[in-house]
Formats: sequence, C-alpha cells, structure tokens
Amino acid sequence: TDAVYILMSLFLGADPLPCLDAADANDVGRVDISDPIFILRYLFIGGPQPPSPFPDAGEDLSPETALGCERGM
Repeated sequence: TDAVYILMSLFLGADPLPCLDAADANDVGRVDISDPIFILRYLFIGGPQPPSPFPDAGEDLSPETALGCERGM
C-alpha cells in the first residue's frame, strides 16, 4: 500500500504524505514517481533493496538527502 499511497498523494490529491523522508524510497532527496516504482520493483521483480535503515524503522542515515517528517507535500 505504500506505493499506492504515494501515487495517490502525488497524482490524485489524496492527503499529504505524513513523512516525506519515508516516502523517498530510493533516497534521492525528493518524492516523485520513481519512489513507488522503486518500491514495486523491489517487491515484485527483485529490484534493489531500499537503503538503510530498511528493513527496520529509524532515521535516514544520509543527511544530504534527508527530507524530515515534519512536513508533507
């Protein structure tokens, strides 16, 4: 559901994402169409694993791309 929630927020006017950093699945410092694609590739066709702290919850370990969780889109 994470990929669907990101897509709904990006394109269908759903509620803002509560944590942009968590939605930045590929850790490039922004949330866009590539994030749900990254998630779906990992889940269904063996794409690369999301960056740390995955698979655990925690803070983004790459401060240069950290988006924080205080704001939504």
